[in-house]
Amino acid sequence: MIERGEVDVCELWLQYIANGGNASQLEFEAFLYDASEPSALDLNLLGLTVRGLLAFRKPS
Repeated sequence: MIERGEVDVCELWLQYIANGGNASQLEFEAFLYDASEPSALDLNLLGLTVRGLLAFRKPS
């Protein structure tokens, strides 16, 4: 989604926060780009966030 320009990191992070995440934007980007290991909770919240964004995507 990020690589295709459908969403930017800030938007993804804000949705993650709205879903209950508590990592800072810097921490979030670190586990997005494999610089650190997310907790199981953060990994689940990221999955929830991505699925939610995909559900509201307009078909191409």
